[in-house]
Amino acid sequence: MREVADLAAMAIAPTTRRTYTTGERKFTQFCALQRWTPMPATDTMLSCFAAHLTQSVQPQTIHVYMAAVRNMHLEAGFRDPTMNALLLPRVMRGIKRTVTDPATQRTRLPITIDLLRRLLNQLSLDQRRHQQDKCMLKAAMVLAFFGFLRCAEFTAPPAGFDPATHATRQDVTLDVTQGRTYIRFHIKQSKTDQFRQGHAVIIGSTTSQPCPVAALLAYFTVCPSDAADALFRYRSGRPLTRQALTEDLRQLLPLTGTPNSRDYAGHSFRIGAATTAAMAGTPDWLIRAMGRWRSDSVLRYIRTTDTDMAQLTQKLSEVQAHHRTH
Repeated sequence: MREVADLAAMAIAPTTRRTYTTGERKFTQFCALQRWTPMPATDTMLSCFAAHLTQSVQPQTIHVYMAAVRNMHLEAGFRDPTMNALLLPRVMRGIKRTVTDPATQRTRLPITIDLLRRLLNQLSLDQRRHQQDKCMLKAAMVLAFFGFLRCAEFTAPPAGFDPATHATRQDVTLDVTQGRTYIRFHIKQSKTDQFRQGHAVIIGSTTSQPCPVAALLAYFTVCPSDAADALFRYRSGRPLTRQALTEDLRQLLPLTGTPNSRDYAGHSFRIGAATTAAMAGTPDWLIRAMGRWRSDSVLRYIRTTDTDMAQLTQKLSEVQAHHRTH
């Protein structure tokens, strides 16, 4: 039975289990406020919990937290509380319809190459920030853009940083192909890599600004750190988190004359990279390969070389300002 329990526990990926832990904690805290016993949960309890979550998280996160409550019951030896629920599915549909209404839905806007340049210019002029922090933020933003990165792939979590899972200094190496220097960034795991096989993102150098290779080299020179430390850290030693990056971004955006700063977040760099790549006439298959999107099965048959990816960096940097997207 011990072996069965261990195998059952391994069915949940480490990143999913961490998210489940958050969902379980929130459900337990909610039940405590209501003076309810968390398990076994009833249909009404789950429905009330779902409605409560709409005050703080998105519908997709609510679905994940419900899965966490379900998993908590199964691992404790209880039946799946969602199996025969009648009210909960209707509440979840209502949440989805309400939040995804076009009148209330917020769409993340892209940070294109032109906006990125304006952000970096304002960052360089910012007298409130220490030079080390400015150098770090520039490197993070440029890497996020040219690497088509998801926030979780280069930032640290709010708590529980693990060098075996999260991005560290040693995940970035420099190499040369056909006489050009490029970055090889090793992503240990991501949204589409639940089995932690890892993936190498190739980012080339550019002859125009910003150059990701130059930005990373400058950051590593100005801010030396141990190989196992978080990839991006403030001068204080605090790791760069998704939330911190978004806050810094939204402080800089108004200085560029960009409205609606709340519509931008860390994910805007990834969106903007894809937008800019399309403007540059980059083939769809290469955009999807760089962003590691799995939506097109043709990627299984295409072999993307390091040279293809390194040359894309230069193409992105050459998109002119008349393609500006606000």
